[in-house]
Amino acid sequence: MWTRSVGILLLVGTFCLGTAVADERASSLLSKGREAYKRRNFSEAEQYDRQAMDIAERSGDAAHFAEALGDLGGIFLAKGQYDESKRLCLQALGILRSTPSKRYLPVVLNNLSVLASRDGDYAQSERYLKESLRTAQEFDAADPYIARVLNNLGVLYYTTQDTGNAEKAFKKGIAFVEKESGRDAVELAPLLTNLGGVYVVRKKWDDAAALFDRAQRLLQNSVASNHPYVAGVLDNVGTMYYAREDFAEAEKIFRKVHAIRLEVFGAEHPNVARTAFNLALTLTASGRYEEAERLYAEALQIYEKTEGPRAPEVASTLKEMADLFRKTNRAEEAGAMEARAESIHFELGHVVRAELLH
Repeated sequence: MWTRSVGILLLVGTFCLGTAVADERASSLLSKGREAYKRRNFSEAEQYDRQAMDIAERSGDAAHFAEALGDLGGIFLAKGQYDESKRLCLQALGILRSTPSKRYLPVVLNNLSVLASRDGDYAQSERYLKESLRTAQEFDAADPYIARVLNNLGVLYYTTQDTGNAEKAFKKGIAFVEKESGRDAVELAPLLTNLGGVYVVRKKWDDAAALFDRAQRLLQNSVASNHPYVAGVLDNVGTMYYAREDFAEAEKIFRKVHAIRLEVFGAEHPNVARTAFNLALTLTASGRYEEAERLYAEALQIYEKTEGPRAPEVASTLKEMADLFRKTNRAEEAGAMEARAESIHFELGHVVRAELLH
């Protein structure tokens, strides 16, 4: 069974809806933090957000204090520091639920949905997203943030193998952006890419290729060649070639993705692990076992550090490494890896998740 890591593009972070200005200094600092975030200068963004948080706290401005907390949570989410992200986002959520202004609420809910999905709590993730969508629509039916939430709802359905609802969500997002911003809006790129990913699963190759081509054209003149969106589109193109068993072309593309993600995210980010895993699968299919083993080991090391030793990504990597070890006549090592992977899967399948009360 093909267990390639999902290449669908999640949209997270601190791109928020407009908020009423209660403290101009806090508002200005938050804006500067968001600009730094867009440039992926996370340390600068964090400094601005912490300054905004201090000013808002001193002035008793709960809404901007919650925004600063939420923006910090988005930064830590983008950096792969999930526990700290969750703590900050939940704190922001608690404050926002008790304040009159709910305009920033969709952002926090969106990021919490990503964290819940990462923990395997898909029901909670869906609840967060549906509330985020409903809240955003109540404030402004044309707010561009709605497309971001629709995208992530589609990603959730894709993750849970509900490709029918995933397709509907992505198409709604595409229609929304085309209506509000036009057919040339760069915001269409992740939605088009993700819809193409659905079509890859269904082996609708021509439809998938057309969507990937359109996404690449939109990005070509809008973002840098090493932008995460570019890597995301290429990752899905590589997936298509892998699924069609064109391993030479898949390898070429996955190498590009791996190089981009190493440059953008650094060597210890889960996005780098995902690409290393996909490239290792491709090399294994081509009989290139030595390099494949090195890449599996790279992915495993990153996943154990960022996701934890009992994470599903760790189990998937162990399973594929075990398969490679059997191919190279190392049955004892393979058996140990399989036993560990099965233990993780058993544990994950028997966890009773607590309901989050609001």
